[in-house]
Amino acid sequence: MTFAFLYLGVAVFLRIDGVSIAESFVICLTSAVSMVWLYEVLYHFSFWNSWNYGKPPYLFLTGNTLFLNYAIISLTALSGYKYMKTNRWFWLVIVAMTVLWIFWITIGFPQYALPQTLYVFAWPRVAIGNPHAWAFSLNSITKLLLGAGYVLLYLPSSQKLSVAKEGIRRYLIKRGFLDYKE
Repeated sequence: MTFAFLYLGVAVFLRIDGVSIAESFVICLTSAVSMVWLYEVLYHFSFWNSWNYGKPPYLFLTGNTLFLNYAIISLTALSGYKYMKTNRWFWLVIVAMTVLWIFWITIGFPQYALPQTLYVFAWPRVAIGNPHAWAFSLNSITKLLLGAGYVLLYLPSSQKLSVAKEGIRRYLIKRGFLDYKE
């Protein structure tokens, strides 16, 4: 669902900006791939015992090259660089995802695939009853928020959005989905 949301959201915003269908397709596809692997990099390095893999000499170990590849693949989103722009909605979504991610780690980073396993981190753990009940929802929400961040990088100007809204309204009236009232 997150990947469909990301693909369609980016596609709609790029079409509103007047980007060709072929270029939109490539940008949407690379954005979806990039989001998957960026999430995997964030997820992998959220385990405290993986922090050393980001430092030399561990960075270049054979077992770590997979995650280096993930990081490189996540850069594919730069194919749409000329259409990307940060905005307050993007930053709001990224801050919300970061806050939830930190909360997830502070309750022990519970995993729905590994019930009854909590991880120890350098900072204090927040003690809540049954943190495992949060595992699936925190995983899903943070993934959705990261996808929303990617979509919001392509948010068109409010002027272009209002023109697109008017065009959609005219199209729906013409097709008989909306009643025309003056």
